Amino acid sequence: MVAIPSVALQSVTHRVVVQLDPANPGLAQMVRRIRRMGSMVITARTVHELQTLCDTSAVDVVILPFNTASTVASSMLPWLAKRHPSVPIILLASAPTTHQVTFALEHGVTGILADFRNPEQLRTALGHAWEERDVRMLAWLATREADSNRRQRVEQSRRLDEVMSELTVLWQPLEDTKTGLRCSSEALVRAPRLGGDTAGPLLNLARELGRASEVDTRVARHVAATLRSRPDWHHVFVNVEPSTVRQGYLSGDDHPFAGLRDRVILDIPSACFHSTDTVLTEQIAQLHNIKQRFAANDLDLWATRHSPTLTVRPTFVKIAMTDLRQCSQQPARARWVRFLLEMLHRQNTSAVAVGVASADDRELATRLGLDLLQGNFIAPPSPTELG
Repeated sequence: MVAIPSVALQSVTHRVVVQLDPANPGLAQMVRRIRRMGSMVITARTVHELQTLCDTSAVDVVILPFNTASTVASSMLPWLAKRHPSVPIILLASAPTTHQVTFALEHGVTGILADFRNPEQLRTALGHAWEERDVRMLAWLATREADSNRRQRVEQSRRLDEVMSELTVLWQPLEDTKTGLRCSSEALVRAPRLGGDTAGPLLNLARELGRASEVDTRVARHVAATLRSRPDWHHVFVNVEPSTVRQGYLSGDDHPFAGLRDRVILDIPSACFHSTDTVLTEQIAQLHNIKQRFAANDLDLWATRHSPTLTVRPTFVKIAMTDLRQCSQQPARARWVRFLLEMLHRQNTSAVAVGVASADDRELATRLGLDLLQGNFIAPPSPTELG
């Protein structure tokens, strides 16, 4: 929080720009009085000089004469309001007309000083201007930050459009632990422009912009087109974001996977099954109703409660190999995994070991009782698979 100093506690030297007016010879006395109040006063003799001072230095308040003999204020007020909206303005006008007051208020004037020779009126007008300067500066900074964020989001959105125009989909096979055969595959999206061998940078950018569902839809169209051209491909896992599930588009007849649901397994983060978001849980129930198979991804193996995941009865549960490796040295955890797998198998849910990186990983996952293996040791992602 930024504290706005009170009028009585001004400890910072303020910079005051005064436009001199030959018709007001008493302005020199006012300038001296303001200096005695502790402010730095800079005088300007011409409009150009005044504009240069405002453009090239920090100005806290501008004081302008406002009378029928001078056109300085009428020309400067619109310029200041547009160019330096955070700078308060004090007008010197002994008897302003209604039109002058209206014009002044429309252009950011904070005070009209009728008698600038009166020290108390001058002190009050300057004090109000200091406070208004702080308020306007905070508002200006907030507006500048908002504008900067908006421009950044526009640029990020443009970049995401470019990235999505060049998305590629790789296919990584999964191996059945009982037969040793490659029985399914997962569609893995890649963004060459962002580099790396994962979808993380792409999804992080899309999530930040609230456009993760667009990525899911584009990938779904690619996968659907591939499946229609390859009728021999079955059991393809496709990752989807929680925001995509919430929209309800996945269960619609116009979704790219409509007509292909028996060949597609939606990879949904397991955290969705623990969510208190009623819209999300209703959409997951709707996927069940239309016989759409889905997998619970990123299962927290050592969580104390798996009942929400078990209750929704996913077709598959994916378990990270980094968690399973702990079982090789900790028999209690191995027993826990076998018990969990027994519960899953009772409801016809298969378990997938994800991230199999060695022969030891394969042997451990098979020994624990997992059904499918996925990882670069089994087969790295490639443009085509199962062919």
